[in-house]
Amino acid sequence: MNIKYPKVYAESTRVYISFYINKKRYRLSNGKRIGSDIDPNSFPESERLKVGKLLAAEAYRFLIEGGTLTEYRSQRIVSGNLSDKEIINKAYNLKLSEDHSKKYKSLLSYCYSIILRGLEGDYINSNKLINELNSIYIILLLTLLEGI
Repeated sequence: MNIKYPKVYAESTRVYISFYINKKRYRLSNGKRIGSDIDPNSFPESERLKVGKLLAAEAYRFLIEGGTLTEYRSQRIVSGNLSDKEIINKAYNLKLSEDHSKKYKSLLSYCYSIILRGLEGDYINSNKLINELNSIYIILLLTLLEGI
């Protein structure tokens, strides 16, 4: 990711910061999208530029440390990383929103629940997931053997 330090701009009475990520410009007039309470435009006009510089520093630190920035009014990631759980949830919800049969959606929900049991916090624990899959495999084998 290529990012330069944000510049502070003052247009009439409004202050915002502007920065580029991968040759695309982003503008922030407050810190909501980066998880900050900084809002330069809520201060008296004489202090807005100073607070705008604080916002620029906070935004830069947030992005350098790998914070997740999404596009304005969208869930599309611009910068940062999602946890395994967030990626799985997005994929699951996307598939559920598509036009599929009830059986497919039921199977999808079952697989989703198995994957969630393999999570440790927000990230997949491979040993835990393998144990979950092995336990299902054993149950399936026992079910098949009972039928013989």
